Amino acid sequence: MTTDADATFADRNINRIDIAQEKTDEYFGKANGSFYMGIGFDSKKNRVPTEDWWKFPVFLRKMPDSCIVEDGIFYFIESKGCSDTLKLKHEDIECYDLWESKAPICMSLYSTEDGRLKTIDYKQLKKIAVDCEIGVYDDNNKKYYDIPWGSIPSKENSIENKKRTNQMADKNYINMCWFREKKFDNGGSVINCGFNIEELQKHADENGWVNMVIAERKTISDKGYTHYAYKDEFKPKTQQSYEPEPDVAESDKMPWDE
Repeated sequence: MTTDADATFADRNINRIDIAQEKTDEYFGKANGSFYMGIGFDSKKNRVPTEDWWKFPVFLRKMPDSCIVEDGIFYFIESKGCSDTLKLKHEDIECYDLWESKAPICMSLYSTEDGRLKTIDYKQLKKIAVDCEIGVYDDNNKKYYDIPWGSIPSKENSIENKKRTNQMADKNYINMCWFREKKFDNGGSVINCGFNIEELQKHADENGWVNMVIAERKTISDKGYTHYAYKDEFKPKTQQSYEPEPDVAESDKMPWDE
């Protein structure tokens, strides 16, 4: 199976949603009393034409994805996805150091293999990275630190993390799909969509059905994608029959029954 790290840029960005960013938005969007917003360039939405994109200064291309003001403190948030190892490019670290000098960076990391989101201070992640093996990308010869997912600590014992995680649904995203909604003057609308058959087959249940939720994106992509999809894990409870409750005699009532 080809991972995102092994795929070409085009393969990574065609008809795909950024799962790590969706998880990050969902997690930090649950922070009560905090202000959260996206600020960086979203490569999945291809906002900047390719020929122009590479003319941008590298530190701008590496701008953190979002930010949050929490307890009166401003933080940058950088979202990154991986499978069982996180690849952190040396070039990225140089730019993160620059942004870190302006405000602290929180790294929001999501593993498709583990299915969990981890948040960690950038400085702490950097300390872990420099002790890891160094790899080189075949297509551009850029070096990266190959960080095992298990070496990144989890904040699951944090009260705040538990509160947000409990509020955040554990969604199983359907990646290879797209949706474009068209709205009409009369108030009606239609949604054109496309799915990859092979991926749907992986999500099918024992009866061959794929139940999914179609949710509206926070922002429309440059390609006009308006929605995304994730698997509907809801299972209705088995209905039980109950005998009618007998009348309670006045002498049998408890004090709180008054």
